[in-house]
Amino acid sequence: MLHSPLYKFIGLISLIMAVILLFLSSLAVGQTSIPLSETWEALIQYDPDNTNHLIIGTSRLSRAVISIVIGMNLALAGVFVQALTRNPLAAPDLLGINAGAIFFIVFAITWLEVSSLSGYMWFAFLGAAVAGGTVFFLEALAGMASPPSKSFLPVLH
Repeated sequence: MLHSPLYKFIGLISLIMAVILLFLSSLAVGQTSIPLSETWEALIQYDPDNTNHLIIGTSRLSRAVISIVIGMNLALAGVFVQALTRNPLAAPDLLGINAGAIFFIVFAITWLEVSSLSGYMWFAFLGAAVAGGTVFFLEALAGMASPPSKSFLPVLH
């Protein structure tokens, strides 16, 4: 019953509405509370002389948009990891990808004295790649891994 197209459509619309409501709420809530009506007005008719519009436009809007983009990227990473491992419970943190990224960041700070955010980012990418590659290599040695081209076919369709 819950697998019918109507229920899936209603669920999708409900989730989209919830994201929009939470997005507007994140713009309204902060050090200075701004009414939702004025938040909406700041998005539709921006007035640079209005202090509340200035707060929304300069700090809160970018924070909210970045949060949505990061959430979408984390969801996509989860889908890729689940497709690659063919495990619906697989997640980057369970496979050690997050731990590999953090280990490389701590190594870079401690031993290589990296102190820039871009340096942290590149070492995190490298650590995540090494950890993910190591897990995939160990799966291949155990005969549990399938070729990546076959693993990502469900994602691509």
